[in-house]
Amino acid sequence: MKRKYQSSMLQYHPADSVPRGTDLSKLKQWLFLFKLAERNHVLKPNCLRSSLALRSLLSKRGFETELQIGAHIEKEEGLDAHAWLEYHGEVVYGDLPDLNKYAVFPKFRG
Repeated sequence: MKRKYQSSMLQYHPADSVPRGTDLSKLKQWLFLFKLAERNHVLKPNCLRSSLALRSLLSKRGFETELQIGAHIEKEEGLDAHAWLEYHGEVVYGDLPDLNKYAVFPKFRG
């Protein structure tokens, strides 16, 4: 029984069983699971690390998101930067009430 279970697990490819980037409900499920894992993780990653990890996870499942990085200068605190993800122009991760105050860096190609 154990051997049969192991052989079936070797043939399972999770990325192949997920619809490729068209189902918005699937995207929302992945976002929910990611935020749940992030909230319960021992380490609290910053917005850039979280955005990069989520972008990689979603990309493997067919959702091509855009990483946005922006910055602005505050008088008391100095330079403030933030990273977030957009999917078809909509912010799906890292949204803030004052997100429009950040000047977005140009896209990097490479």
